[in-house]
Amino acid sequence: MKIKIKRLFNGKVDIRDYALQGCLNKWEPVVFELDGERMTIPPDRFGEGTHTQTVKSKFDGKEYGLISFKWKPDEKADPQVDMWSEYFNKAT
Repeated sequence: MKIKIKRLFNGKVDIRDYALQGCLNKWEPVVFELDGERMTIPPDRFGEGTHTQTVKSKFDGKEYGLISFKWKPDEKADPQVDMWSEYFNKAT
């Protein structure tokens, strides 16, 4: 699941608990995007998030929890290394 965020709050990103549970059920990672940077959280690391608060929806009145993760963008791959790895994978 990809989630575009506009800003960080205290250096953290939030996801609704039911969205995180849906990703866990499908065993798919959550990818947060902010200003061209990405942070990928695989399902086996979902437990590292902290429940920060419970919020009541303005639309249907249902309550949901927010799970926060500390923002740590993925390391950018070196395009030169990617080029050579593609070359050698094709050659074999």
